[in-house]
Amino acid sequence: MVAMSDPDLATLAAALSSESLDQLVTGLADSMVMAMQAVHTPTQPPPAPATTTTSSSSSSPSNVQGPESYLPSTMLPSYISALPTGLEKGTFIAVDVGGSTLRIGVVSFEQDSRQLRYLTSEPLDAAIRNIDGKSFFLWLASQLQSVVYVAEANGWIEEGISVPVGVTWSFPLDQTSVSSGRILSMGKGFAAMGQDIYGWDLRTVFQQCCKDIGLDMDLRAVVNDSVATILSHMQTDRRCKIGLILGTGVNASVKVPITCLDEEKLSRCNPRDLERYAECILNTELSMFGTDILPRTRWDAELDASNEKPGFQPFEMMVSGRYIAELARYIVRDTVLKFRPSSSVPAGLDRPYGLDTSTMSVVEGELDIQFARQQFLARHPCKEGRSGITIDEMKFIKAAFYAVSSRAAAVVAAGILALAVGVLPPSTPPGDGDEIVVAATGSVIEKYSGFRLRVQEFLNLLGQRRGKKIILAVTGDSSIWGAAVAAAIN
Repeated sequence: MVAMSDPDLATLAAALSSESLDQLVTGLADSMVMAMQAVHTPTQPPPAPATTTTSSSSSSPSNVQGPESYLPSTMLPSYISALPTGLEKGTFIAVDVGGSTLRIGVVSFEQDSRQLRYLTSEPLDAAIRNIDGKSFFLWLASQLQSVVYVAEANGWIEEGISVPVGVTWSFPLDQTSVSSGRILSMGKGFAAMGQDIYGWDLRTVFQQCCKDIGLDMDLRAVVNDSVATILSHMQTDRRCKIGLILGTGVNASVKVPITCLDEEKLSRCNPRDLERYAECILNTELSMFGTDILPRTRWDAELDASNEKPGFQPFEMMVSGRYIAELARYIVRDTVLKFRPSSSVPAGLDRPYGLDTSTMSVVEGELDIQFARQQFLARHPCKEGRSGITIDEMKFIKAAFYAVSSRAAAVVAAGILALAVGVLPPSTPPGDGDEIVVAATGSVIEKYSGFRLRVQEFLNLLGQRRGKKIILAVTGDSSIWGAAVAAAIN
């Protein structure tokens, strides 16, 4: 039996203690309060205008930013001040540019009902992620054109009109209006394209590339994936104050009184909104928090060092679907597989990102260790004639998976509670009740075996000590619904 005696495994377990989690909540909350006052100034001038092809040699923000400089790029006003009422009307095209997928839908709102009439999906594979920026947006426009043809053929939208569209952009964006913003570092495997389009105005390049192929689109709103999530759920539940997305990456949004913003952030809001509305939604860029606060092991340090942007998005690297499986692979590599010859290592475990989060979920969710072993080896077979994984080794692997995912669940809960105690106002508006609903979506929170339950349990534990009742509410297709809602209210 492999003993879980490694000191870094003990560090993983210690991160789940009440004392450690309380310290983490306090540290994250303090950082968030600081970020509310941090002045955002671009670290470099933007590259050439978005309407011309930009050389991939354009300087990258990763070359000039240290971990501490990311704080001003958090807690950004989303320019969404008009909040949904449930009475929105009309048909809209919703575009969701996610970490791994492009989705485009046709959404209709009528009185108190809403309908997703059509939805298409295309993978953002390596071939797409590595093309130049202008080519990417031309490809996006061509995908959009196909959906518009379907909507017109079915009579959902009129031919010959400027089609109203909302975009969910699942990457850091320096928002400059409700429908525009400067593209920031992308991460999530988009390093090449991210360098190319850093600083581009999203609305300008989107509208221009649509125009280039003869498509007349009215881009009414651009929102982050977490802002889309909160908008989607707020339309039907006014208790919703936080939006969380946890899949390939992680982010959160929060509804706050406009009076919470300092003068610099207020100056970036529409003056008319300041007069008309009392609240706005902040895009927290939660992924960027946690430097010198999160409990790290040597495997976290190794993962950070191997990342294309070391020091960038520390919170995300501890909890997201892209990274937790790689952390688990490191642990298995340095324990169960440490003394095996390379020929005896199960397929995929000897290469970066060769273990998938879905495998972790399947193994964790299987009570029968024999069947868990079969499922694991079906995905990572050993070479013929070589020894496989023993039952004792499989027990250790399963325990290691659980340790990584449980720490991720605890860190997510700490991040949510930090928003609740550090960013949300201390008193609840009359009529809203005492509950804080967190609209949550993403493959990890929705599909990983037992993960959502563990996050809720940590929220219950931590929230009780602070007088907070926080409820996770899974919100499906929120990036599509939220983009459409944003377009409808703007």
